[in-house]
Amino acid sequence: MTKEVFNLKLRSYVRDNLSPTSCRGKNCNKCDSCFISAIYDSFNTLLNQNCIQIGSYPRYTAIRPMKDLDILYILGNWNEEMHAPESIMVELYERIDKEYKNPTKYHIKVSLQTHSVTVIFLSDHQEVFSVDIVPAYIYSKNEFNDDKYMIPEVIRRKHGKNRLEYYDLLDQEHRKMGWLNTDPKGYIEIAKRVNKDNPDFRKAVKLIKSWKNSCKNKYEHFELKSFILSRL
Repeated sequence: MTKEVFNLKLRSYVRDNLSPTSCRGKNCNKCDSCFISAIYDSFNTLLNQNCIQIGSYPRYTAIRPMKDLDILYILGNWNEEMHAPESIMVELYERIDKEYKNPTKYHIKVSLQTHSVTVIFLSDHQEVFSVDIVPAYIYSKNEFNDDKYMIPEVIRRKHGKNRLEYYDLLDQEHRKMGWLNTDPKGYIEIAKRVNKDNPDFRKAVKLIKSWKNSCKNKYEHFELKSFILSRL
């Protein structure tokens, strides 16, 4: 097998087996792209267009199956002396509970934490998808003149159980949530530029992430992180 044929097969494998499905703008409401867009738009509409997506999906390095989405809820400019979002999260929880228009066929369960609100989409009591909405404050500008943000450190934890365990740990140790300076728009722009120079970049990231997940299933303490891969 020649190198050209081998690369072609890898590209096809990533496209057909790893990349989120897409109807390419036909609004089928069944593919991954339409599903994610509908959910994100529903929260962004509820929150007056003050949200942005972060993570691998907006960088186009996400792989199937799609399980979760992180959304930043922009609260304003960072103030070193005043950045306790607990009351805002309570208001957000109540707003979602009373006003949220669910665009999916699934039932939802909304839970409140001090620094996030989690919305779980359920089918027959089984989790299908989850959304974490976390507060974010505008902190500075990146080299592309886009906003950078301060966000709660809980974002470092995976979705669901790990994040809940982290809240419990903070409570047990009587510690307050720390904050991180992050640049999600910069990550998206860099990934876009790298992929423009090398159209196989995103495909390579997806392939390695899939391999990493397979290793993780067999070896619990496998060290390579998706967070690192998606920033290559």
